[in-house]
Amino acid sequence: ANREAQKQWCRYLVCRLRSMSGVEIDMLVSVVMGYVTCMNAIALGISFDSDADDPTWKLVNMAFMIAFCCELLAKVAIHGLYMHFCGPLRLQNWLDVVIIVADIMELILNQ
Repeated sequence: ANREAQKQWCRYLVCRLRSMSGVEIDMLVSVVMGYVTCMNAIALGISFDSDADDPTWKLVNMAFMIAFCCELLAKVAIHGLYMHFCGPLRLQNWLDVVIIVADIMELILNQ
């Protein structure tokens, strides 16, 4: 019964997402990523008070990096490559890219 309820929930979610406009999806992504950013800040604060060599924090950092990369890909898919990087919000979008690249470089250099 639980498995069937999960399937119904997934079908509902897919149907709802398909019916959303680009603006609605953009708002949804922005809200979700706002929560992810807050959780990232909390995790970062906690990691400063714990053992720096703990591999758990590398995994947590990698999970947040993947989430931010997915946000970037979702926004490019919604707005298009040109509008995302040359449109009215280009400066903040380029800042996002710089931050993501810096995070990737940090993960690579701290291996």
